[in-house]
Order: sequence, then structure tokens, then C-alpha cells
Amino acid sequence: MNIGVLGWGGLYDRDKSLQVDKALQLADPVAVAKVIKENEFNDYSIRCQGYDQSGMPDRAHITFKVNGLTSVDGRYDGIRAVGNLCFYTQAGLSPPEIAFRNVQIKELPAK
Repeated sequence: MNIGVLGWGGLYDRDKSLQVDKALQLADPVAVAKVIKENEFNDYSIRCQGYDQSGMPDRAHITFKVNGLTSVDGRYDGIRAVGNLCFYTQAGLSPPEIAFRNVQIKELPAK
């Protein structure tokens, strides 16, 4: 999920061969602007779950919420439902400093 300069609440995927991020779904900037609290902590929810019919985790259902507003919701080919979770900034494209508080990670029940 992106924050700041390029918008808030969009879904990006890292193209490893080209070393660039590609937008998979951008959030509605007008809707998100109404709920963002500039220079304050905002509440983000990221949910990623699901497997395709063959049992392979390569088509995850991803939902992002920004302060209660759903900014991304759908299934995305090539996005795995298993793996690492990382928090990071990109030089020149993000605020110079980011801070996190009250981070909670919950394992979703198996279906």
C-alpha cells in the first residue's frame, strides 16, 4: 500500500526483472483525500488471503482500507497469499520519514 507523494491506498507490485513498481489498482484520490489525516497517524488495514482452485497461492484476494475507506478490493493474478510482509520507503517517492504504531498482525482462519 502506498502513502504520500504518489497517492494513498493503492496496490503496487514489484517487477523484479525491471526493478520497478507497477500499479495494479490505484485508489480514488478524491475519496481518499476526504479521509486522510495529514501529518497524523492514519489507520490502515491490509488483508491478503486465498488460493486459486488448484491450491496454489498465486491469486490472492487483497483488501486495503484507509481510515475505514476501502481503497483496494479484488483478486490479483501473480500476487501470492503467502510470503513476507515488509514496511519500507522508497527514496525520493515517499515522505522522508515514516512511523508506525499499534501494528497488529493476525493470522486468518483456514477455509
